[in-house]
Amino acid sequence: MALNDAYLGSRNDLANDIAMLRSTLKEAVQAYALRVDGMITEAVNLLAEDPLALGLTDLQHRHASMLKARKLFARLKVKAHRGRRKDLRAIEDVAGRLRDLVAEW
Repeated sequence: MALNDAYLGSRNDLANDIAMLRSTLKEAVQAYALRVDGMITEAVNLLAEDPLALGLTDLQHRHASMLKARKLFARLKVKAHRGRRKDLRAIEDVAGRLRDLVAEW
């Protein structure tokens, strides 16, 4: 009977550990998505600026940055439906580079 009790106790402890792991995964994924989405939002907000309020030099500089950004997107090859870490890294990399490009504006 003692082995059965020990087994049941270990099973309950393991079930709790697994539930905690699942919760931690969800929290980490949510925090990661918010961070990367924040980088993307920075670029979106800058695109919303009125181009008529900018000088010719600023427009030329921004246009060059936009062309560089478009190249980043052209090279982005992900299979989001597969949920691979390498796809997440590729998305984060493009978002970071995009943020860096628009930060120069």
